[in-house]
Amino acid sequence: MAKTIRTCDGDLLDRLCYAVYGHVKGTVEAVLARNHGLAAIKQPYPSGVMIHFPDLAAPMRETITLWE
Repeated sequence: MAKTIRTCDGDLLDRLCYAVYGHVKGTVEAVLARNHGLAAIKQPYPSGVMIHFPDLAAPMRETITLWE
């Protein structure tokens, strides 16, 4: 489910990605690719910056078998 968030003063992109997706693996890059010009805005963000968070697949979890 795609989401759009308006930042509050002091927000950081990696923390927002963690709050939306529950992880940061590949999310910051995907959000920056979706929001052209966002990388040019200095962090921490001022209030009122609109950030679009695209739908992303859940990260694959590697299963390890102890006795293989």
